Amino acid sequence: MSIILRRKILTSILSSVLFVLIFSVPTVFDMNAFVNLYYLNLMFVAAYGVITSMFSDWLSKKIFIANTNREIASFLFYLVQY
Repeated sequence: MSIILRRKILTSILSSVLFVLIFSVPTVFDMNAFVNLYYLNLMFVAAYGVITSMFSDWLSKKIFIANTNREIASFLFYLVQY
């Protein structure tokens, strides 16, 4: 497994934890609700977000040569896909 894929999966895990913590603060803490919301969010982020991010990185590498252009194009592709 490449280091980029590992980083993207780790980012999806951490963003899911942050998402659940933000949305579980206004309510009384319930472990079942916390775990359910975490797994639902993680599955969405891992299934859609990581694949979309990998695709936009791949596409920008095929189109542009310079790093700054690749980063800008990858960001724009990522925004368009959402």
